[in-house]
Amino acid sequence: MTDSQTKETKDRWLGIAERAIPLLLTIVIPVAGGLWAIFTYTQSQADVEAKRAAEQLGQNRARIIELQKPFIEQQFHTYNGYVNLIGDLISMDPRSLSWRDAETEFWKQHWSRLALVEDEDVHETKKPFGDALTAYRRKLDEKRPVANKVEDLEDKFAQLDRKHEGYPATLQAEKDKLAEPMNDLKKQLDALTPGVDQAHLALKEASVPLTTALRRSIQKSWAGQLGNAKLSNK
Repeated sequence: MTDSQTKETKDRWLGIAERAIPLLLTIVIPVAGGLWAIFTYTQSQADVEAKRAAEQLGQNRARIIELQKPFIEQQFHTYNGYVNLIGDLISMDPRSLSWRDAETEFWKQHWSRLALVEDEDVHETKKPFGDALTAYRRKLDEKRPVANKVEDLEDKFAQLDRKHEGYPATLQAEKDKLAEPMNDLKKQLDALTPGVDQAHLALKEASVPLTTALRRSIQKSWAGQLGNAKLSNK
């Protein structure tokens, strides 16, 4: 092919390109604009649907909470009483009548009212606390008879002081008779006390996950994520 023919070919293709490019632009630009409009519309519709779904979810949650409100209020009332009993059992003197009343009421709620409103987390964490309370009560029962005997002897010592006032020789002789059993009992009491203290510490530690589970259960209920109540003798 000669140079003149090559030049003619280039000129011909250049002319074709000059005529074709404007034509292609008139086609491509509207198509691209249309595609962009479709994308924008689709994205806008997706945002609208997402917003509508979120609003619907919020409305559904509000309706669920409203329907469950009587149960939630009963749950809160039960949990509140239960937490107060836990605090009493940990902080009160276990020798007092109030502590024993709290223990009795605790077990009543533990196996009845609480079981009707608790969720799975509360159900799982109340058992270790109940076990710790049982162990604590067992240690108290081991210590209580010895402590009572010590108190009885201390009362006898006080009575001796009044009975033999003015008779120091007789008083000392009577106290000597009581001294040995008193020392033995105090040794027993000293040996039992660490076990009671350890059991009380275990009770306090077991209360932490339980009270945390109770708080979370209330939060879930008011958020519309009500857990299933579970009645069990586990």
